[in-house]
Amino acid sequence: MSNDVTYANSYQDSIVAKWLDILSRESGYGTARGIHADILAGINARGFGTMLPHNNDHSGLTFFTRPRCNLSYDNLAASRVLSPLMTDKRMSYQAYIRDILDPVSVQKPGRKNCPLIDPRQAFIPIMSNLLMNVSGFPDIVSSCWTSNPGLYQEEYSLPDGPVKLYNTFDITCNFRNIDGDPLTGLFMAWREYYGLSYEGAVLPHPDAIVEDEADFFTAIYRLVTNRDMTHVQKIARTIAYPISINIGSAFNYDVNTLRASENDQITVTFRCHGCEYMDPILLSEFNWCQELYFNPQLGDKTRKSNFVKLKKEEIMYYNFLAFPWINANPTDGETPGHALEWWVPKDLYAQFTSARTSTTDAGTALTSSYLAPYAANISTV
Repeated sequence: MSNDVTYANSYQDSIVAKWLDILSRESGYGTARGIHADILAGINARGFGTMLPHNNDHSGLTFFTRPRCNLSYDNLAASRVLSPLMTDKRMSYQAYIRDILDPVSVQKPGRKNCPLIDPRQAFIPIMSNLLMNVSGFPDIVSSCWTSNPGLYQEEYSLPDGPVKLYNTFDITCNFRNIDGDPLTGLFMAWREYYGLSYEGAVLPHPDAIVEDEADFFTAIYRLVTNRDMTHVQKIARTIAYPISINIGSAFNYDVNTLRASENDQITVTFRCHGCEYMDPILLSEFNWCQELYFNPQLGDKTRKSNFVKLKKEEIMYYNFLAFPWINANPTDGETPGHALEWWVPKDLYAQFTSARTSTTDAGTALTSSYLAPYAANISTV
């Protein structure tokens, strides 16, 4: 009986497939190879458009790597603008700004860091999370040489320069400002530091001096993903530092407006140095900047021993807690391509899973060292 059913189904499927193929061919929409294959293999003789949907990329994510500013006590004491960062209030925006801009000091054993800073975090979360838009990435335009016109004004042209972008340019980032105005404090401290560094009033970390490093730079990664945000479709990176911030507008005054709305958004201009588009090595360098400098356990040899890869349906539940990783060669049966994965430390994953499924008081299960800092109010003074 089962063999008869299987035969009947396969017969029906074959008949249906043939009729669909005939209808598609008679309508001019292609053959049984499929529309994707047809537009790659042959010419559309009718000239009308294709039935394939338009490209539907997601705008994706933007990551800003942490600079390596030396915000030691002596350096902070050299500036009245930076001196508030010496606060003893570890749950404060000032402590957060100091620690996010100086990851070298944060990783020193025994140091009392801001509890909101994970030493394993390679990026600046507040900038990625509050970014509203970014614009100014340049198009690639080849430099060309054109001959002098001939007797009949005939000319010819040849490529006359590299196709890489090595020049400087500016991009503009708009951030949504939040209560307490931490972004203004962040960018003011950032600019004050490299200004004092130029004057020689502050000193970089010793290894930065030896390597002649510009320690105030950030790498900006732009990841354009598919619509499900599971795979990286396009990637770009530039090296930059902030050169302007619209702080002046915060001091505008209008007697008819009680609430100052000029500072609802923070506009920051970054001076960029070259830009790389679609280079496959960027996928690896995105991972390396985490593994080599901040989170060695996230590397290929130890990642599965210390972290749990989130399933698609788990990402919402563990939002803000996972580390990104680009897997260029998935081997676990997923769709091939540059998979954007999210990994959570095993102990944190177990803690939240237990709290989620336990019938006891979930609040008690979530009062570990991972969440305790978030229970306290952040000081903004």
